[in-house]
Amino acid sequence: MSSLHTFLTLTLFFILTAVPPSLTFPCPSSGDINPCTCISAPGGLFPIDMKCPDDTTEEELTTAFQANFPYKQFRTFYMDGNQVIQTLSDMGNEVNFKEFKVDNGV
Repeated sequence: MSSLHTFLTLTLFFILTAVPPSLTFPCPSSGDINPCTCISAPGGLFPIDMKCPDDTTEEELTTAFQANFPYKQFRTFYMDGNQVIQTLSDMGNEVNFKEFKVDNGV
């Protein structure tokens, strides 16, 4: 049983390290969601969060949410100090957040 465990561990290691570095799963491409950022645990693990800077406009936010999201279940959406966006409406693309943390906004 020990050799089977070693084999499975090594197989999993090789599979995980064979992922191309350009693959951003579970996050979308950073250029596609700019100026927002996707934050995942080290190694691209879950949970994943999304953070947008305080000067993000509604147009930028809408564009960011139209990106190709390989995984659509996020933990938290963060925005702090934004004085531009007054409401967060359905941005489409079926991206879901468990919680929103919007502080110091309008």
